[in-house]
Amino acid sequence: MVIRGLFDPPAPREYTQPVTLFGELKHLKKNPQTKENLELQDEALALLTRVAKQVEPIMKPRGWNVPVLKEILPASAGLGGFNKNKGREIALRLRPHNTTSTLLHFEQVLAVMCHELAHNVH
Repeated sequence: MVIRGLFDPPAPREYTQPVTLFGELKHLKKNPQTKENLELQDEALALLTRVAKQVEPIMKPRGWNVPVLKEILPASAGLGGFNKNKGREIALRLRPHNTTSTLLHFEQVLAVMCHELAHNVH
């Protein structure tokens, strides 16, 4: 008898139609606190898109989807993101805490995204 591990993907299955793993990708256009336009809007959307594409191979075999993946600018320096309702919405910090004129490195955002995806099951 084979016992499947907790992190083993489910057995492969046939997809009869394209699977949409992400609904909306939302980047911030204005700073929520100051209401000023944010710099690097196109780059922020590109970063969010790249992170989404990178985790699709993890999500697809598990049947996960994320209707809303969005950027946040949390007041807390320690908050990198959050997962609402087991993946119905995932929010990620894309910019450093003290400045909105630069973006975090792809690897940093990807690590937070993987952490938030883990909350789909835990």
